[in-house]
Amino acid sequence: MPLAGLRELTAQFRPDTAVIQRATDTSTGDGTSQVWATVATVSCRVSRIGSGGSEGVGGVGGLQAIGQRRIKVPALTDVTPKDRIVISGTTYEVVDVPAISYETERTVIAREVS
Repeated sequence: MPLAGLRELTAQFRPDTAVIQRATDTSTGDGTSQVWATVATVSCRVSRIGSGGSEGVGGVGGLQAIGQRRIKVPALTDVTPKDRIVISGTTYEVVDVPAISYETERTVIAREVS
């Protein structure tokens, strides 16, 4: 099958490792909190989208630089816009996972947050 061969070929071009994390809400004495659990660890390739960055509000209310990235992962990887991805100590929030028929690898649009 040609699709399987193409998927195998694209694997050579994903030199990094992505840890895909999904949040679950847990009840605590103070209300609810999010706990991030690893749902997959896969090979990946990160590339910049565009040439500029922008600023956004960080976790403690301060401004921080953010930039969009295109992250390529193996085809059919379970990743949603509610997930985050950690690659080499940098955390990305998933913005979009465009649906593509007959994908050879999955493209994730993400925003760098740390």
